[in-house]
Amino acid sequence: MEMIEEEKSRILTMKKRKKGLIKKLHQLTTLCDVPACMIFHDPTANSTSVWPEEDPDQVISLIEAYKAKKNDPSGGVREYLLSNFFDQRQRQAEEELEKLRKNNVEGMFPTWDDCLNFMDEAQLRELAATVRGKAENHNQQRRRERKHCSMEFSDYSLIWRTTSGENTAGKELNPRHNRMIIDHCCKGSHAGDGQKMAGPVEREKATA
Repeated sequence: MEMIEEEKSRILTMKKRKKGLIKKLHQLTTLCDVPACMIFHDPTANSTSVWPEEDPDQVISLIEAYKAKKNDPSGGVREYLLSNFFDQRQRQAEEELEKLRKNNVEGMFPTWDDCLNFMDEAQLRELAATVRGKAENHNQQRRRERKHCSMEFSDYSLIWRTTSGENTAGKELNPRHNRMIIDHCCKGSHAGDGQKMAGPVEREKATA
């Protein structure tokens, strides 16, 4: 929200909202049997009005009761400022956004299929065994790939250290050469079957 720039529209809106506040206060005091009052300052006319207009003593008594409660060390008065209103709206918006994100994730990756409700015990056991088998095969494949990559990395690390050792003889190392060796090590495990990979010696000659 922001202030209405046009003065005429701003004054009309103020009068309309003032009537709406008085109506809400009247409903609150009538339906819920709670005392309430309103103090309203009109900057256009530089005047202050109170509600209920027919009982100003009630306004004064409510103000005195509020001051007494506010000065009471035990508390009992809760202020609700404009900042509290916006904080509450922000929390509500964040909770709604989190709920939408959760529903979106559940829609993309459902954790349950209604077809499972119509399967008997034997079918469920067979399905569980199939899922466990596929999971175990996947884990074994991942372990073989990691082992293969680890062995290649060990071989190329030795070549890299040997190449780096040439710096002690006063030769300047080529960083691109070292990066190519490491890249070759990391990508080697993804080469297709029957595809011959260049070894560290060939790669070293190529970069020289």
